[in-house]
Amino acid sequence: MVTLRPLAGGADEVVSARWVVAADGASSPIRKGLGISLDNLGFDQDWLVVDTELLRDDVELPALVQQICDPERPTTFVPGHARFRRWEFQLQPGERRDDMVDPARVWALLAPWITPHDARLVRSVVYRFHATVASSMRSGAVLLVGDAAHQMPPFLGQGLCSGIRDAANLSWKLQLVAAGRAGSALLDTYDGERRVHATGVVAHAADVGRLIDQLSGRTDPTTSIDAAYGGGRPFPHLSAGMLAGTHPFVGRQLPQPTLDDEPLDTALGAGFALLTGDSASVPPETLTQWQSVGARLVVVPGHIMAAMFLANAAVVVVRPDRYVAAVADTAGALHAITGALFEYLA
Repeated sequence: MVTLRPLAGGADEVVSARWVVAADGASSPIRKGLGISLDNLGFDQDWLVVDTELLRDDVELPALVQQICDPERPTTFVPGHARFRRWEFQLQPGERRDDMVDPARVWALLAPWITPHDARLVRSVVYRFHATVASSMRSGAVLLVGDAAHQMPPFLGQGLCSGIRDAANLSWKLQLVAAGRAGSALLDTYDGERRVHATGVVAHAADVGRLIDQLSGRTDPTTSIDAAYGGGRPFPHLSAGMLAGTHPFVGRQLPQPTLDDEPLDTALGAGFALLTGDSASVPPETLTQWQSVGARLVVVPGHIMAAMFLANAAVVVVRPDRYVAAVADTAGALHAITGALFEYLA
């Protein structure tokens, strides 16, 4: 039970719920109140973030995001919607936050690109970029999502994306448990699935930040290896939780080909899906079991399965968050896999 006290005054209101989703930001009072600590991945830097709005359409600026590895001051440029443009400047040792947001100082930093005749300042604020992950993303009936659960430097553009992944992982689980179609074991998978994945993404973003410093001549060259210099470092996949079998695609996100001029997502729907090239691969009793949790049977041409590198798969079990829960090569294998997955859905 939670007591709500209106800021504008008035009577308190008591609200009761089975669960609380704590999406209350990086300073999360809920996380702190529960005594959940933050694991620090060792990245803390102050950066000045400057948002501007161009006054004209003919101001010449790059069309793409740029990370400028300037030995004097690493800088990020981000073109935004319409006329909005963002710059981020790393603070030097000894520079004070209050001094850096002074408009004269801000315009001095922007001088290589724009002047007050080209744009107006929307806001200037100093942020401390962190790399932290909550030691647990669940405490009883409380589940942490977004910045309350993890914080990362912005160099991969994955902060908001990771919060969306939290919601995508958690929402269908809460829905099934609330509807009586799954037990608490399903909610138990949230922390293990998301915290491990988020830790990998946070670590990657921090390594890219270290790479920026290295390319700016501020740290040693070994950072290049850790940060996958030149690209190619994959995002983590799910390695535990509501998964079954050892197929290489288990725990990965399903590719998104086009089916009948629409994304495959449209055919899969919002819940579980059994994806196959032949409906005969799904025995009627197995289909009935999956339909009890709202699953769809989706039959696609063989070339669609091949396009997803699943040409040899008889049936692919797709979760509502579009991760592959299992891949069966035969109807018998699908029966066994279904039994394993329904341990979470019983």
